[in-house]
Amino acid sequence: MVDLATGEILFEFSKDFEGGCFFLRLSWSPDGRYFVTPCSNLPRADTWDAETGEHVKTLLHADGVNPAAWSPDGTRILTADLTGVVHVWNAESGDLLFDFRGHTSAVYDAAWSQNGNYIASGDDTGTVRIWDAKSGQEVNVYHVGFGILGVSWSPDSTQIITSGFYVIPDIRRVWQSTDELIAYAKACCVFRDLTPEERQQFGLPPRSDLPSKN
Repeated sequence: MVDLATGEILFEFSKDFEGGCFFLRLSWSPDGRYFVTPCSNLPRADTWDAETGEHVKTLLHADGVNPAAWSPDGTRILTADLTGVVHVWNAESGDLLFDFRGHTSAVYDAAWSQNGNYIASGDDTGTVRIWDAKSGQEVNVYHVGFGILGVSWSPDSTQIITSGFYVIPDIRRVWQSTDELIAYAKACCVFRDLTPEERQQFGLPPRSDLPSKN
């Protein structure tokens, strides 16, 4: 840690990393008291006290860890490893809360939405997956034409931008609810209500004011 005014090294963070650790994406806790270091070449991520330099906890993984990010409310930590599994941890206890499994290759970045409701993760096949951050359920998936190195949410949590190898960044709209998506579809391209059968097909809740076929 360096004093920006003087350039003086205040203290160095150290831990036995078995010959060295490559850090790709570090993250501060929202209150600035802690930060987390994901180790890309070792199956671990570590949390540190930013004021004292003391090591706090080690989060063990099955393979090297690329991204790590603190949740906006400071209670959880997101990590993802080279096996493609996305993990959510209790920031205070270090307990694993749940895993997101769906990627078939290494995840190089993952990010919380600004409202803390969702997590987006991108892998090196160009697959983006969006997860409900509270239930752990996958809510959407789409593909871009490049391996993904960066994932970022817009400040209002309505858009995701991804970047990768030698391509123009890809921006997609993210719907915050089923009703919002339906309203948009009606405004732009759908000019009738979905039938009960169509709503069931797409996993939408039934409407009580629409007759169903018996």
